[in-house]
Amino acid sequence: MPVLVRVESDTVTVDGLRTALLQLIGSADVTARCADLRREQRDEGGVEQIEAATRP
Repeated sequence: MPVLVRVESDTVTVDGLRTALLQLIGSADVTARCADLRREQRDEGGVEQIEAATRP
């Protein structure tokens, strides 16, 4: 089940933001999705592809 973290920008505190971020990064779903995205980026050429496209 996806982790839903809502932070109200007009009332958020440092502690509230820290708690929300820790909940998010501690989620197995988020960890798995990040791993998928890293794998996709690596498989598609990742940073090397971007650097090659922007070299003069």
